[in-house]
Amino acid sequence: MRFLPFEYLVIETNLNPEQVQRRLAGIVGSRQPVPPFFSFSAWLSTRSTDILYYGTVGELDFRIAPPVGSKNPFMPIIVGRVHPEESGSAIHITMRPGTVMLAGTILCLGVVVYQLFQMLSDILFSVLQIITLPSLPFLDPLTCGALFLFGYALAMAGFKMESTAARTILRELFGETRSFERENRYLGM
Repeated sequence: MRFLPFEYLVIETNLNPEQVQRRLAGIVGSRQPVPPFFSFSAWLSTRSTDILYYGTVGELDFRIAPPVGSKNPFMPIIVGRVHPEESGSAIHITMRPGTVMLAGTILCLGVVVYQLFQMLSDILFSVLQIITLPSLPFLDPLTCGALFLFGYALAMAGFKMESTAARTILRELFGETRSFERENRYLGM
């Protein structure tokens, strides 16, 4: 999905589902560690470099997310399902933004759109002389459009950058034989 912060990917590999589960279990921790209250340096020294993701890995499915740490908040939540095939497995992966990031982006962009509609309705009413306005609204249409595009571009660039890194890690982990991305696919799994 090119213009939405969602990605759907299928990785075909020669590994059977049990081997896929074992490889995932090797890089996935059960939950993200909580840092001690007063000892940030102790928390940094106890972090494992083998754990790339936190989440759950089942027999034929998984739900993982990278640790936030000091990276950007646009990191994807990765939900996958392993489908056995004759020559290995097909791993269907959906990447989506976290709920907090998605809600924050929708809220910020919604405020800009609300301001735009409010301003356009005020201009329309003043042109039709239904009511008279003492002054023009604070933001003009060009400013509202620029703010909306900036917020959208920031969210998309942050998400796409992190999902590309996650996609590369997963492709290397499973030793893909063939991979393809689908567009216009439903948003969930």
